[in-house]
Amino acid sequence: MKHVGERIREVRKVRQMSVKQLADAVAISISTLQKYENGQRVVPPAMLTHLARALRVGPTHLTGQPYINGAETEEQAQAVIPELRRVLLTYDNPDDLSVPARPLPVLVAETEAVSALRRDSKYVPMGPLLPGLLSELTHTALNGDAAAARRPGARLEREQREAFRQLATCYRPSTHSRTSSGTTTSASPQWNGCSGQRIAPATL
Repeated sequence: MKHVGERIREVRKVRQMSVKQLADAVAISISTLQKYENGQRVVPPAMLTHLARALRVGPTHLTGQPYINGAETEEQAQAVIPELRRVLLTYDNPDDLSVPARPLPVLVAETEAVSALRRDSKYVPMGPLLPGLLSELTHTALNGDAAAARRPGARLEREQREAFRQLATCYRPSTHSRTSSGTTTSASPQWNGCSGQRIAPATL
């Protein structure tokens, strides 16, 4: 079984972050992070939370919390809900990213992977990917100016339009992630994938 450090290294590489970038994001030395990744030092719980946030995954994604008899548990399915709710409720004024968003083609590929997990009803491995992916796509879509991007008739760059389309795709798995565990939240934005305009709140 993989240890926490191995999972940190794997996710870091998926996020295309260097050891230095991740270490700087959580304010630790490169050597400390390397010891975590090599299994030479135990990652404290608080640091695990910081690392998970910098890597844009849930902490359980790094700890590798096992399934019970190979099945998804309700606790696992619900673990990502608070962070997912926070991201959805701040869609028009997202938190600053600790590191720049990944290139759009990478985000598109991850959106496709998330959609495949949703189709297979694999909500536990899907859930931790959603908050970070939604945040990155939102920043790419808004391009640093939320008011301008939402203005009726706004002219958006091609990358922004594509990011909005990917956001529309991601909101469906977000809905499944929450409703599959019996959890609801008040307003999840729905976007016009072509214009980027918010067209209606969806009560979920």
